[in-house]
Amino acid sequence: MTYKDIIHNLDNGIDFSFSRFGDGEMFCMEGKEGMNCDRHKYFPDLGKALRNVLNDPKGVMALLPNGDKLRTLYDIDWADGRCFCDASIRGDLERFTDALIDKYVIVVGPLHLYELNFFNWFIQVPTRNAWLEYDRIKKELKPHNTIPVTPGNVIIYACGMMAPVLIHDLYREDITQIDVGAVFDPYCGVYSRLYHKDLKL
Repeated sequence: MTYKDIIHNLDNGIDFSFSRFGDGEMFCMEGKEGMNCDRHKYFPDLGKALRNVLNDPKGVMALLPNGDKLRTLYDIDWADGRCFCDASIRGDLERFTDALIDKYVIVVGPLHLYELNFFNWFIQVPTRNAWLEYDRIKKELKPHNTIPVTPGNVIIYACGMMAPVLIHDLYREDITQIDVGAVFDPYCGVYSRLYHKDLKL
């Protein structure tokens, strides 16, 4: 699945799920100690949950270049995990947000993303060790809760390494779930990646 495919699916009401894996997820699955670039710790149970996702993939699995080792370990038709940051660098991210205009959008991310103007519902996650609140976040996304997770909804995940686990555990063919990583951080004043400071915002 390419960036063009994502826009096409959104424009035409074709639901899909898109999960991203990079070196943080890879190290966590390998049981390494420490934390990723956003200072989220590599919890053993998170590593196990991520391995379960790749052993039973649901939807599109996307790979970042720094996680390329996973390509040799899992027989998966990987998509390009850099598609959103590349779109941002090209100045083309507006095509994505424009495609969300007529959708009911739920954003799952840190508080600074509350500045975004394209969502209908916001679920806040911690900026550090968000995995520790996985159960709470998953519960808030359950259809029986106050959030109407119904056919046609779009859930945007910007919540670190637990995003693929949430997408997997809440997978449905009649909603769209997209892991966008940190692509929207600089648009909210947070420069969490090296390329962010070079963007023409």
